[in-house]
Amino acid sequence: MFFKSLKYRRFSAIFLDLVLISLLTSLLFGNTISNPYYNDYKNSSKEYTELISNINPQEYSTPDGVIKFKDKVSDALYKTSKTNIFYYVWFIVLSLLYFVVFQYSTGGKTLGKKLYKLKVVNSDDKKNVSFFRLLFKSLFIGEFFIFDGIVLISILNIVGILLINDANIFFYYNAIISLLGIILEIILLVSFFKSKNNETILDKVFKTKVIEVK
Repeated sequence: MFFKSLKYRRFSAIFLDLVLISLLTSLLFGNTISNPYYNDYKNSSKEYTELISNINPQEYSTPDGVIKFKDKVSDALYKTSKTNIFYYVWFIVLSLLYFVVFQYSTGGKTLGKKLYKLKVVNSDDKKNVSFFRLLFKSLFIGEFFIFDGIVLISILNIVGILLINDANIFFYYNAIISLLGIILEIILLVSFFKSKNNETILDKVFKTKVIEVK
């Protein structure tokens, strides 16, 4: 049965892990102590949300419409993204601490994996997974994603926020990075559910394997 399978247990484990990371990130982001831009973010986010809610999608469905849409929202998007930088920062920090440092220190187990009696090992020698394999895998948040968050995409977002000072250029950069994140999520999810041996593309690339433990 699917609900007793290794694939289901692995999916459930990463789901719980991502819920934990998402909650902790939101807690750290949602106050002025660990996020000095929090009040600025609330104001810019409100402005951007109001702007988007008053837009008629049909008006911007043509190539010329996309340019008009960009001209209308680029400034608000840029300000919102600038004040959102600490969300990406905390998401990256927590993800690396949890999926790399903590998981390595426990011999390949996150809290989700502990609950479902799983661990990740090197697929080539079946020994405890190496630190650097966990580090490289963590750029993609391990196996697959439920939330709109990938460490690699968050890093690229921070790069754009810090280096791009033109709202129009940032609009296109943000669109490309968002599309890249969606493509990565789809590829990893499909590769997981299509796999006959419960592996994803990342498992094959970084030579890791999730196994059951007693």
